[in-house]
Amino acid sequence: MKTGPENMFRTVLMASMISMAFPCASAYAATWENTGSGWTYVNEAGERLTGWQQDGGQWFYLDENGLMKTGWIRDEGKWYLLDSSGAMMTGTVEDEETEYLFSDSGDLTSAARKKNEGGGTFPVGFYTETQQEFADSLNEAKQDDGEDRDKTSDRDDDSPFDYDKDKAFVIDAVLQRTAEHRLEAALANGYLNNAVTGEGTIDDYYAANLPKWKSRRHMEIYISNTYDASTAFDRLMARHNETKKKRTDRAVYYSRAGIAAAEKNGRKYFMIELSR
Repeated sequence: MKTGPENMFRTVLMASMISMAFPCASAYAATWENTGSGWTYVNEAGERLTGWQQDGGQWFYLDENGLMKTGWIRDEGKWYLLDSSGAMMTGTVEDEETEYLFSDSGDLTSAARKKNEGGGTFPVGFYTETQQEFADSLNEAKQDDGEDRDKTSDRDDDSPFDYDKDKAFVIDAVLQRTAEHRLEAALANGYLNNAVTGEGTIDDYYAANLPKWKSRRHMEIYISNTYDASTAFDRLMARHNETKKKRTDRAVYYSRAGIAAAEKNGRKYFMIELSR
């Protein structure tokens, strides 16, 4: 089995795993078997194990058929990255343009463009094509706005200072989970007057579920019944562009984001959570 995904390397900041994060892990001795269609982890009774399993100090995830997963997976609303050997990744993982941060339990905490590379667009590994297109448009707008506050004039390229931090959004895992949940709820129950039916406004949601976030400057934008990401972004900017008198009404004012997208009856729906 390979040890590390192609074109990606990692710097592990925390070597230990918190075993209590995965209470379903098996206590049985088990062995790996290659079925031809994928790797399975089989216990002493010959049964395929599923879910999170630990072997040799590493965590692996096996789907409902017992097949080992690699790449990005979403489990209970959280995103995880498994390398090409299936091992769960932790700490800092860098792709060509993107820096991912994972907790010591393996769940994503943030995804951001690498520092001091000019800001702008960057790929988010678990985003769909639609989400990525919308994120690219949002980051291009953020980059244009950040040029007005460029801090590079008296610093050289070797400076540790993050001179382009205002030129791209950080994809925040809490905002991402919130956007995914709120979009799913809006499509199921309805969305009216900035509120999900039965759940309330984003302030109501934060107060009930994430009280620390309610005090932060934030904005929720729901875009419904549109054709594509480009049209959705145009609608967002028409309502929240840089000409708005109040800074908190401008999308580019914020620094962290979560973007969810879904399709229903052939039309696109988006939920964007922003914070600063």
